[in-house]
Amino acid sequence: MKKFTLTSSDKIRFVSLSLIPPSKMLIKVKTLTGKEVELDIEHNERVARLKEKIEEKEGIPPAQQRLIFSGKQMNDDKGVDEYRIAAGSVLHLVLALRGGF
Repeated sequence: MKKFTLTSSDKIRFVSLSLIPPSKMLIKVKTLTGKEVELDIEHNERVARLKEKIEEKEGIPPAQQRLIFSGKQMNDDKGVDEYRIAAGSVLHLVLALRGGF
């Protein structure tokens, strides 16, 4: 290791670099009407939990929600990390309404 001599007029700047991803991140969920809902989520949170959070904010039951990311429907049992969702990502919410004759 190299030694440095510092004087009282020297300035030291410390930069913190973390290789560990933050545990929480902010994402957006966009509805078909264009409304955007912000969600604070864990980086490994399950899609089913995202739907519960959407229900808390918007009143839409999870069974009626379909979340789309990068053109693919998200599976309730998977974590958002499996879809490579990062802070600032936008998910699309579509409603799955049952119909019949």
